[in-house]
Amino acid sequence: MRPYLEQGIGLAALATLTWFWLGLSESSAALILVSALLLCLILAGLIFLIYRGLKRRAARQSYAWLLGFPLAFFLVKWVPNFSSLWTQAISMAIRFALAYLLFVAALVTLLSLIPAGKPRSSQPVTVPNP
Repeated sequence: MRPYLEQGIGLAALATLTWFWLGLSESSAALILVSALLLCLILAGLIFLIYRGLKRRAARQSYAWLLGFPLAFFLVKWVPNFSSLWTQAISMAIRFALAYLLFVAALVTLLSLIPAGKPRSSQPVTVPNP
């Protein structure tokens, strides 16, 4: 099955199951148990689809871009509680420099994944003609 079709069908099934799960009334212990089992099934399906999507990519590709963007964001948003202005300024400079390096590394890694395909067959020669 094609990867996009498989992901689309899986996400549609998970959305339908989630819609049904949200509509359940938990009026008895049996329905609470069914609700908990459906939640586990939804989470397992979502984790499976994410795993399949990441596994389908080539093993040589790095997933540093998955962590780089959120970590850079959280480093900028995090403000440690220091007493003096000098230590707060030093902390900000270190955190922003580290966030910048993480963001640039994640962006370069993400952009390196773009040309991973083969050239089109309609382009037999890549040397420019004068």
